[in-house]
Amino acid sequence: MNDEYKIIEYRGFKIKIYQDEDALDPREQFDPFGEMVCFHPNYSLGDKHDFSGSEDLMEFLKEEKAIYLPLYLYDHSGISMSTSRGYPFNCPWDSGQVGVIYVTRNDARKEYPKGNYKDKVLTVMEGEVETYNSYISGDVFGWVIEDRNGEDLDSCWGYYGHKEMNFMIDTAKAEVDSRIEMLQKAHTDKLKVQITNRVPLRLREMAPVFEGAS
Repeated sequence: MNDEYKIIEYRGFKIKIYQDEDALDPREQFDPFGEMVCFHPNYSLGDKHDFSGSEDLMEFLKEEKAIYLPLYLYDHSGISMSTSRGYPFNCPWDSGQVGVIYVTRNDARKEYPKGNYKDKVLTVMEGEVETYNSYISGDVFGWVIEDRNGEDLDSCWGYYGHKEMNFMIDTAKAEVDSRIEMLQKAHTDKLKVQITNRVPLRLREMAPVFEGAS
């Protein structure tokens, strides 16, 4: 495991943020709406396809009246992907178009049967490219909760991109809150039993103390 990307102290626990070294390919892990077709001599990118080349692909897109966006790859000390109706990278030497992401007109109509579907489809595809870029550029994270004794209590992985950082931290904090609530309830239940059994006060277990407890 890599060194911690970030450590957050919360209610006596540590939430450690790590880069997810075993992140799953979102094109396989999830059910993407768009089809991502790429051609590159050195990298296997996007979805599996049977297109022989860009001319074959463009002919198909025209026949299917597909909605599509170009995919650009930046290859310098790692790779990153972006899509734009303009040109997204400033360096022409280490970047260029590598393929497209598309949705056929029929599939778009099935998903959005009413109204103007084009902008909705474009927004979904842009989000899928952003997620995929996080994957290929190693921008995927996870959290580990550690108690006062340095013991790992729980973890969760597969948060794609810095845009999910706040959501990831909030999720980890909610898990800490849940654990504290569970421990406090367990102590209360145990205390009730001790009171029922007339256990002397000096022998009763002290309540756990947590930061931020009311």
